[in-house]
Amino acid sequence: MKICIVKRNVKKPKKISIVVSALIQKGKKVLLVKRKKTKKSFPNYWGVPTGKVKPGETLEKALKREVKEETNLKIKPLEVYHIAQEFHDNHHHLVLAFGCKIIKGKLKAGSDVSEVRWFDLNKIKVKLQPVAKEQLKVLHKF
Repeated sequence: MKICIVKRNVKKPKKISIVVSALIQKGKKVLLVKRKKTKKSFPNYWGVPTGKVKPGETLEKALKREVKEETNLKIKPLEVYHIAQEFHDNHHHLVLAFGCKIIKGKLKAGSDVSEVRWFDLNKIKVKLQPVAKEQLKVLHKF
């Protein structure tokens, strides 16, 4: 698996974070969330459900927590399908994207996002986070 590098508005990184992303598909559709306009990084951009891993938290537990917070869905993480290093502002993020399966829950936007919606993979016409663009490119190869 090739590791993707995404850069935007790069300054000297002052810290590194581990981030997890959830690819949730339903047939040819993919679940995306829209970041709130009040977010410091990428306000009003769309992407897959994503969040930072807290100290002492496993990757899988962080992924389940973030997806629940953003979409109200309970998921089962499957396997890593994409790895990226993202540099923006003064941050360096190591982003591990997992394929995920929905276990249960009713889809609704949570605290960190303003909207959550299914998109046809071939017809996404919204403003995507740079790392999300790379994560979704990989899907077209399968």
